[in-house]
Amino acid sequence: MPINRVQHVKYLGIWIDENLSWDYHIKQLIVKLQSFISIVYRVKHAIPPLCRKILYFSIIHSTLLYCVEAYGKANTSLLHPLEIKNNSLLRLLQDKPRRTNVNLLYSTYNTLPIHLLFKLQVVKLMHSIIYSKESLPSSFLALFTINAEVHNHFTRSSADFNLQRSASRISINFIGPSLWSKLPLSLRSISDLANFSNMYKTFLTSDQPT
Repeated sequence: MPINRVQHVKYLGIWIDENLSWDYHIKQLIVKLQSFISIVYRVKHAIPPLCRKILYFSIIHSTLLYCVEAYGKANTSLLHPLEIKNNSLLRLLQDKPRRTNVNLLYSTYNTLPIHLLFKLQVVKLMHSIIYSKESLPSSFLALFTINAEVHNHFTRSSADFNLQRSASRISINFIGPSLWSKLPLSLRSISDLANFSNMYKTFLTSDQPT
C-alpha cells in the first residue's frame, strides 16, 4: 500500500515532525495556551484564585509536562515563545502586573518554567533508575549504564552513571547522566522520590537569577 509522506504526525498525544525538531508540537502547545488565555481573560473575575490554579494544573500544566523529556530539549528559539506565553497566562491567572518577576509567578504556583521542568523530569527518571528500576520498562534501563558495569575497579564513582561520550549530546542517555552527575551527593542520596523532587526543585530555583 502506498504511504503518503507527511511533515508531522500525532502519536500518543505528541506531534512528531519529520526533522524531530519538535517545532510543530511546540506550536500546537502555544495555540492551546493562547486559547486558554482568551477564555480566562473573559471569565477570570468570576473564578476564585484557587479554582484558577486548579484549572491551570489540570488543563495547562499537565499538557506542558506530558513528554517534556522529549520536546524540552528543543532549540531555545522554539521553546522561548512557549515560555513567554506560559508566563503571560500565569500573570493573568494571578492578577499580577506586567513587570512582576517571572520567578515569583512560578513560585506562587509551586511550579517551574518549561526548561526547568525538562530537567526535573529527566533527573526524576535517573532517580528511578537508581532507586526503583523495577518500576521501569527494560527498554528504558537499556539506555543507561552504571560505571560498575563497565569496569571492575572499585572507585568512588562506581555507582554513578557512565557518561557515554559516543552518545549524542541531545539524547536522553547523555543528558540524563550528565545532569545527575552535577547534583550534590546530599541530593543523590535521597531515596524517596517525592522528597527528592521537592529538594531538587529548590536546588533548581536557587540557581535562577532574581
